Formats: sequence, C-alpha cells, structure tokens
Amino acid sequence: SLAERLVVFQNDQIATFDGRYQEFLDKGGWQDENSDLPGDRIRNGSKAAEARQNRKALKRKRSEIINLRSKTTKPLEKRIKAIEYEIEAREIKLDQHNQAMQKAAEDQDGPRITELSRQLHTCQTAIDELFQELEKITDALDAKNADFDRRLGELDDADD
Repeated sequence: SLAERLVVFQNDQIATFDGRYQEFLDKGGWQDENSDLPGDRIRNGSKAAEARQNRKALKRKRSEIINLRSKTTKPLEKRIKAIEYEIEAREIKLDQHNQAMQKAAEDQDGPRITELSRQLHTCQTAIDELFQELEKITDALDAKNADFDRRLGELDDADD
C-alpha cells in the first residue's frame, strides 16, 4: 500500500507499473483476473472473460466485507478485553477483602468486619455487572460475526 511503483512478474515477463497496488488492480490487475490485459487470448464478450470479471468483483466485495467486519468488531473485541481485565482486577481485590475479612474475624474486630462486608458486597456487585456487560457484548459480537460469516458464505456460494 506504500509502494508507488510495482514490478510485475507475469507470463514469464517482467514489467513495471507506476502507481499503487490498488491502481494496478483498478487498471487491469493480474492477467488471470481480467481479460482486458494484453496477451489474454479470451475475447471480452466470452463467458470465460465474464466469469473472471465476476470473480474479480467477488474478490473486491469479499475484501470490503472483511474490512467492514474488522472495523465493526474491533471495538467490541477491545471492550471485551477491557472488561476481562477489569474483572480480573476486581477479583484480586475481592480476594484481598476476603483475606482481610478472615483476619478481622479471627481478631473479632466488629467494625472492621462491617466495613469489609460493605466492600465485599460493592466489589461483588461490580463483578456481577461486568459479567452481565461482558455477556451482552459477547452476544453482540457473535451476532455480528455470524452476519459477516453469512455474507461471506453467500459470496462463496456465488463464486461456485
């Protein structure tokens, strides 16, 4: 995507193309994908040429769907990782509160037990809420992935 000049190896020949790769594809691309290139023995009106052009369009559509999938699912995946990290941190804190509670119980420190009980409840509530959010986002991600898989499957079926 950064190159501004390409070296193209095709039909046992070497050629250069001035422009980016996408421009190369737009102006003809690889010989086996487009019948308009020199040396192609199939006439434009033939079924084989049409099939190649259709495959090229399907590849382009497939690429668009994959790019859209990435843009759509990345934020969800990022949020899932953040929630998982937050759950882990809260579970560590919960474990620390439980250990402190055990110590306070051994010391029979009533006010400390009361305070730790509140902290335990608050921490556990936060963990439960994070798990609920994680479930919702995971379900949304699964639904989006299923939709993209269906759309890609339709393209694959059209290519057959």
